[in-house]
Amino acid sequence: MALFSWEKMGRLDPPLPTGFSEGRAPCALPLGGGRLALAFTALDAARKSHVFVCPARLAEGGIRLEGEPRLALSPGELGQFDEDGAMTSCLTPRPGGFYLFYTGWQLLRSGAFAFGCGRALFDSDTLEVRREFPGPVLAKDPTNPLLCASPYVLQSNGQWVMWYVSGLRWERREDHLFHYYTIRRAVSADALRWESDPEPCIALREHEYAIARPCVLQLDGLWHMWFSHRGFTGNTTYRIGYADSIDGLHWRRHDAEPTLELSAEGWDSEMVCYPAVFAHEDRLYMLYNGNGFGKSGFGYAVAKR
Repeated sequence: MALFSWEKMGRLDPPLPTGFSEGRAPCALPLGGGRLALAFTALDAARKSHVFVCPARLAEGGIRLEGEPRLALSPGELGQFDEDGAMTSCLTPRPGGFYLFYTGWQLLRSGAFAFGCGRALFDSDTLEVRREFPGPVLAKDPTNPLLCASPYVLQSNGQWVMWYVSGLRWERREDHLFHYYTIRRAVSADALRWESDPEPCIALREHEYAIARPCVLQLDGLWHMWFSHRGFTGNTTYRIGYADSIDGLHWRRHDAEPTLELSAEGWDSEMVCYPAVFAHEDRLYMLYNGNGFGKSGFGYAVAKR
C-alpha cells in the first residue's frame, strides 16, 4: 500500500481583477528550471467561471507566486457547451506544446446543469490559452447520459488516457437537487476522439453520491489517483480520497486513513476538495480547495516521494 504523508503549506492568494472572486480547481504544470504555470478558475459578477493563469516558481520545497494572474479563457458563445463557464482541469504536454483540458458549463431550466470536457492549446511562454474549436471533446452520450467533467489526461503506452467525472443521475430531495456521479476512464489515439470504458473505475460506496475531479500520476511502477468524495452521511462536505492501481484500470481505494485532514480553523476547516497533484524533484505537491468549493480560495500541501 502506497500512502503519502502530506504537510499543509498554507493558502495561495493570487490577486484577482476587479469583479472576480474565489479561486477554484487549481492545477499546475512544471516548466523546468523551477518555473511553474499555475491555472485556476475565478467567478465573475454573474457567477460565470473563467480560467486564469499565473506564473509561479518552485523553490525550497514551496510554491511562490510571480506576477499577477492573466485571464486566459472565458465562457463560450451562446448555445455552446461552455456558455455558462469554463473551468480548469489539467495542463498536459502534447507534441510541440501543451494542452489545457477544461470543463464547460451549461445551466439548465430545471436547475440542474450539464458539463462537457473541452480541449484548448496552452502557450507556456506567454501563458495564453487558445480555443481550437467551439465544441467539447467528450460530452453526453450513451455511456455518459448526463455530463462529463474534470478531465485528467496523460499519455501512456502510445495512447492518450483520460480519467473524468461521469454523471449517473439527478435526484430531488425536498427542495434540493443532488447529482450522482463517479469516475470513468476513456482512451484515444489523438486526444480528440475518445472511447469510454463501459463501467466506472471508482464506484460510489454506500451513502455516497459524488466522486469528483480525479488526478492520476504514475510513480515507481504504481498508478496513484486522488479525488474528492462526499455523501449523505459521514463526510457530507467533500474530502480528498486516494486510490492506487497496478494497471491503471482496476483501483483500490484507501479510505481508512484520511488523505488530508481538515484544519482546526480557517479556510480549509470545513472542506478539502479538488486535488491536483504533481511531482517535482523528490516531492509531490497537492493544490487543493478549501471551504465552499473554492469560495475561500486554494492552497497546497507537500509530501516526500
